[in-house]
Amino acid sequence: MDSKRALCQIQLACTLGFLIALSCQTAHAAIAGIPNVAIYMSSANGVLDLTWDASPHSLELQLRGLGFVVKAADDGQPNLTGNDAPDAYVIPYQNGNTFYVSAEDMREVASYVAAGGLVILLDAASGDGAALRDFVSQALSLQGDWYLCKRAVKPKSSTKRFVLSRLGDSLALTDWAPSFLPDAGPNAAAAAIEGAASAAVAAVAAARWPSRLEDSRAVDTLTPCVHEDYAMITRPLYTVKGEEMQVAAQAFGKVGSPGAVVWLGYSWKDGPQPQWGALLKKLITDFESGAYKTPTEEDAAWEPVNQGDRMVEEAVERVGVEPGQRS
Repeated sequence: MDSKRALCQIQLACTLGFLIALSCQTAHAAIAGIPNVAIYMSSANGVLDLTWDASPHSLELQLRGLGFVVKAADDGQPNLTGNDAPDAYVIPYQNGNTFYVSAEDMREVASYVAAGGLVILLDAASGDGAALRDFVSQALSLQGDWYLCKRAVKPKSSTKRFVLSRLGDSLALTDWAPSFLPDAGPNAAAAAIEGAASAAVAAVAAARWPSRLEDSRAVDTLTPCVHEDYAMITRPLYTVKGEEMQVAAQAFGKVGSPGAVVWLGYSWKDGPQPQWGALLKKLITDFESGAYKTPTEEDAAWEPVNQGDRMVEEAVERVGVEPGQRS
């Protein structure tokens, strides 16, 4: 009996020690200004299939390697409201049989974004862009239909449900990216470091956009995602060799909303990548530090040069449906 009691006391002490250490880590993160990031890692509802594809784990590994305080939600959608709400919410490549919007509570996601939250959403193995379109529509409470927003490059090969797109050109930063989050130049970085209260704050203030991203075999591109809702603000962040019709990363906001959704075309199938990691750090740290400004009606709507022609082509494919009508 004494030995069992002693064992229980030891286990209790270990548990308390772990909780104290965890509390200290969280408190330290809050003091240092280190963003808290939640990553969706649940396979319970069919959104992720972790039995054959390790890309969600690779994404989690990179987030931790960037120094964020990362909480993996392995039992469904994490709490996105109140004091427990993360600074950023990351949803990995949807490699299961169900889209996120069909499995989880999108009303809570919409509330999170409306309260100033950042969602980083990766692509899906199927649906030709439907997973993104449905998610952004509900997260930003949009009214109307999408134009374009479909696969820009047809996959040359596939492995099981995982689509691999081999792009021959590098992925370059667009001129529109700084209108979503400002780019800190050398002078701004020096001023930020000089006036920063800590090294962590300096790192946040000096964040820069990567000029290019790794051209991985596991990068999917979409045509630009344009919506009928005039209140939606969208910015392509990276395109294939400057081609506006092949987008590898795109940001979405809404007039009057302090939150945003960013779609990334890389699945992390090829593991952590330095420049894609730098992009994650830029997005999350800048957003947490308040660099994102709530869009106003004066923010000009962006349209790719060839948008009109592409919409006409798409309308022709839909028999009897004119551009702008509901499909």
